[in-house]
Amino acid sequence: MKNTLFDSLDFADINEQIHDNPAEYIRVCDREYRSFIKRVANSIAADDNNKIVMLSGPSGSGKTTTAHFIEKYINDLGKKAVTVSLDNFYLGKDDLPKLPDGRFDFETIYALNIEEMITCLRGLIREGHCNMPEFDFFTGCPKTEKTPLSLPEDGIAIFEGIHALNSLILDELPAKNIFKVYVSVKDGIYDGKNLLLSPREIRLSRRMIRDRNFRNSDVKNTLHMWTGVVMGEEKYLFPFKDTADISINSLHPFETAIYRDQMLEMLATVEPGDENFSVAAEMYVDYMKIAPASRELLPEGSLIHEFVG
Repeated sequence: MKNTLFDSLDFADINEQIHDNPAEYIRVCDREYRSFIKRVANSIAADDNNKIVMLSGPSGSGKTTTAHFIEKYINDLGKKAVTVSLDNFYLGKDDLPKLPDGRFDFETIYALNIEEMITCLRGLIREGHCNMPEFDFFTGCPKTEKTPLSLPEDGIAIFEGIHALNSLILDELPAKNIFKVYVSVKDGIYDGKNLLLSPREIRLSRRMIRDRNFRNSDVKNTLHMWTGVVMGEEKYLFPFKDTADISINSLHPFETAIYRDQMLEMLATVEPGDENFSVAAEMYVDYMKIAPASRELLPEGSLIHEFVG
């Protein structure tokens, strides 16, 4: 536990805040996260050598929203920043690597066009220009036409994706022009001295809710895929996370209260006999201890909107 009630990660203290003044508690926690990201953006913009920000993090870490926060705050300082998803560098379905069972392996870095990515990054660093690919998720292939991307002399491009810190990419680029960011949930929610919901379980909660709300994927499908997602992170992401120039904890202490009712509804659909029933049942018991809070209390633009809408 931490020093103040606002900073406490004990579920009982969080429940107290949710019961007493949920709007203020959520507002303060959300403001603290944005204030930290603003300081990160200031640090990036202060060094004119920084041409590229490579922002990485595991599934459910809040990479996309954090990247756009950094973009906004850099732009507020009078510099030009743009955000690019590494998903645009996916190979077409005919060229994607496959797992032993025949399914496409979307977690490996070799699912990306590494050569084209390096070419684009070098172009932005050297000339301030590149022709950016765009991946069409409907067809499962890159679009034929590329999109020109240009930056002014002091412009900064933010590339976000799980493989953004991989040495296969960064070893081919001038280190002085790269600022590396790692973002993840680094703290869990506690019950006294015991961990109630681990950082990985909070990321899984985010993923379950996002998949349900935005990808028409039920909780059983998310749980089925999760083992492969984690294996990909351990193989392709975690070995590089300590190379980051700055590491960001994206936990919002109130967030499990926002998720609580939807999590209970989803977890209850996982039946005995399902391969992930024990995981779902344990998380159900844990979420029963969390006091609920309405998503209507979320400030506009909150990172948590990335998952709940």
